[in-house]
Amino acid sequence: MSTDENKALFLRYIEELWNKGNMSAADEMFAPNYIARRPSHPEGESATVGPEVIKQYVNLFRNAFPDLHVTIQDVIAERDLVAGRGTVSGTQQGNLMGYAPTGRRATWTLMGVDRFADGKIVEGWGDMDMLGALQELGAIPAPAR
Repeated sequence: MSTDENKALFLRYIEELWNKGNMSAADEMFAPNYIARRPSHPEGESATVGPEVIKQYVNLFRNAFPDLHVTIQDVIAERDLVAGRGTVSGTQQGNLMGYAPTGRRATWTLMGVDRFADGKIVEGWGDMDMLGALQELGAIPAPAR
């Protein structure tokens, strides 16, 4: 695939799974042996997870933030890699990693790099600023200023 095709798939992944909640799209976008390299991922910092665990991970956030929306500010592609930077926003209406719903809105940053092969996302590195999100939600105290 070309870098433009990889970028398009990257953006489609964000739109279909994160913004629309179309979990069935994960089956066609992610390789069955997809490797997640994310410190905040429930399966651990580096794990072969495949599409089913991707769906669970996205649903964890979509269930906590029914109005969740990801906005990508920058996308850069080279060879078989696509890097993206953006923000996530939503109102916490459900449980998030053991934190009760606050009813508050939060916006936090995310960054990621995905590797592509044979028209699928096969590996990904990245993370979100969950500390900032939880502080903004009031779930954990912000540092004194």
